[in-house]
Amino acid sequence: MEDVYRLLLGQDAPEWRERPPALDFAALAARASALLPEAGEADVSTPEGFALARLKTLARKPRAGIPGDERVGRALWLCIGAIAFPNEPARARTRLRAAAEASLGLTHGVPAREREALRSRLGAAADAMARLLSLAIRQKGA
Repeated sequence: MEDVYRLLLGQDAPEWRERPPALDFAALAARASALLPEAGEADVSTPEGFALARLKTLARKPRAGIPGDERVGRALWLCIGAIAFPNEPARARTRLRAAAEASLGLTHGVPAREREALRSRLGAAADAMARLLSLAIRQKGA
């Protein structure tokens, strides 16, 4: 997959930037899940691999759309950023680290009573993020 970023966002995709543009994250997650292969095995001894393993666990939750939580949109966007620069290794590694950190922080700062409710709605988002992160890890060669 030469230009997965354009494949996911279309030919008129905006230039990638740190803050996500106004996007339909539910449609984007569905597209990523439909187009990208299943997430591969995770080497949990690395931060990226640990994040991938966690996302694969969350992906088993019901696919009930994408929660409106800002953390979810940001993590999904950073996972897209991790695959947006396959020909720029240093930039791709930086984006991969940022995506892994954001993925691990999906439920940080959420009050305990609300945390499980959020986790229960992360199935679709986590599946898409796991596929993106897995692809980014393969591109990196890790």
